[in-house]
Amino acid sequence: MPVLNQLSSALTRQQAVHLLNRLSVGYTRSQVDALVGLTASAAVSQLLTFTNPNPPMPIDQATGATWVLLGKQTDNSNAAALRRTTRIWWMDLMMQDASALEKIVLFMHSHFTTKDSAVGRTEGIYHQSQLFRQYAKGNFKTLAHKICRDNAMLYFLSGFSNTKNSPNENFAREFLELYTIGKGPQIADGNYTTYTEDDVREAARVLTGYKLDTTYASTDPDTGLLRAYIKVSVHDTADKTFSSAFQNTVITGGTDEATIETELSALVDMIFNQLDTAKNIVRELYQFFVYPNITATIETNVITPLAGELFNNGYELEPILVDLFGSEHFFDLDSYDGATDNHIGGMISSPIQLCMHTAKYFNVAFPDPVTLYADFLNDYRFFEQHPAQLGMQLYDPTETAGWPAYHQSPAFDRSWISENSIVLRYVFGEKIVKGKKINGGNMNPKIDIVAWLGDTSNISDPYDPNIVIEDITNYVFPHGVSTDRRNAYKAFLVDPSEPDYYWGLEWSEYGVSGDDMVVRTRLELMLIAILQSPEYHVH
Repeated sequence: MPVLNQLSSALTRQQAVHLLNRLSVGYTRSQVDALVGLTASAAVSQLLTFTNPNPPMPIDQATGATWVLLGKQTDNSNAAALRRTTRIWWMDLMMQDASALEKIVLFMHSHFTTKDSAVGRTEGIYHQSQLFRQYAKGNFKTLAHKICRDNAMLYFLSGFSNTKNSPNENFAREFLELYTIGKGPQIADGNYTTYTEDDVREAARVLTGYKLDTTYASTDPDTGLLRAYIKVSVHDTADKTFSSAFQNTVITGGTDEATIETELSALVDMIFNQLDTAKNIVRELYQFFVYPNITATIETNVITPLAGELFNNGYELEPILVDLFGSEHFFDLDSYDGATDNHIGGMISSPIQLCMHTAKYFNVAFPDPVTLYADFLNDYRFFEQHPAQLGMQLYDPTETAGWPAYHQSPAFDRSWISENSIVLRYVFGEKIVKGKKINGGNMNPKIDIVAWLGDTSNISDPYDPNIVIEDITNYVFPHGVSTDRRNAYKAFLVDPSEPDYYWGLEWSEYGVSGDDMVVRTRLELMLIAILQSPEYHVH
């Protein structure tokens, strides 16, 4: 298959679930139903219509105001509290998002890795996060250019200390190896096919003289976001000569702010003029959103044509996102070498995906962030802490290359699972349903499964135990489940020796008396079993 054939038929429920699983951080039943019957391209375009591209700024509990425009002041909360608040701010955006925006921002954060524990400046992390939102479906090349002057990035990779008299190659190396063209096969000492060690040194010389803006005076004219400033006196003004990997390009050294910025543009142009850069970006998109293992056939039939499209359209992301997520290949409807691709349900869900999707699908309620801000932060603490215990602290990937699940062969997404994490995943299901800490204390938030079941937008007929089980498993499991499995879940609601209508009688009795003890006990046991099922942990 030399090209990506587009899915022409209307989306089924399973296909809508698959699309939302991969292109969002979580969804509700109504969001699935809204996509069923649409063409794939229409559904993808709808998800790429972002619902909240310019969200309100995070608020510090100590002051009741934001700090991200002026920097931390003496009356702000301490640095650890502000980091926590910023993570919760992002999680709440994920909770409210009905589009693909926050999932793409998560990809950007994993790709252009920055660790807030190393940066220590949450205002810089905020501005970087907003930069990702502005370019989430925009021009990737422009974003890469902007990231070269991003305060958080330059702090994390020591780009701010890179001067003509004291060169620091950290950022230049990662810019080539991780963020743009990628490291090809090594063909000689210091030669990685796509670039050489000499190219790293020359790129580092181009990137000299960029300093952190601690005065909040330097803003990007395109985005309005804070950025690093140029200190001309420490910039290497000599010309820079690159290897044959970059056609022996010579970049003229800049001598003032304008020409130094032109020099940076020339570096970015040179790197993005290589088709290998487009291929590397498409591979990372594919591994994050579709499947981590890229075979030779996938490289030829999917990566190469998408990379060509990305290259030819000047690195605009939206067209290739529509083509990839609207393809038969994405929905497992093509066949390579006589075998199906097994994308659907083929990836282990990340800790963030697991926690936020559960909260969104089962309508976990959080206090109002305006009137009950302290309670709002406190209730979100569980969702901030639990993914971190599972190996995914937001704004703090475990490696400079990001979380291993998205880049480290051969384990990839299987790295989310360990002896410790699998237990914690099961504990998560019980804690979020019961509203109980491990030590027995009460906790918020929790799933109110009785109230959720009573909402007809979630369950079409709460009196029928078969429909209850089918409606849940058909929407939260990638492939649904077998009849035997459905019956096993149903046994929590009604004993197999009793007729199904006994459950309906119990639900009716609850409706009359208001006493939910019996139905709640049964529903919670059923839901815990579902949340602890292996199928619930893949997408």
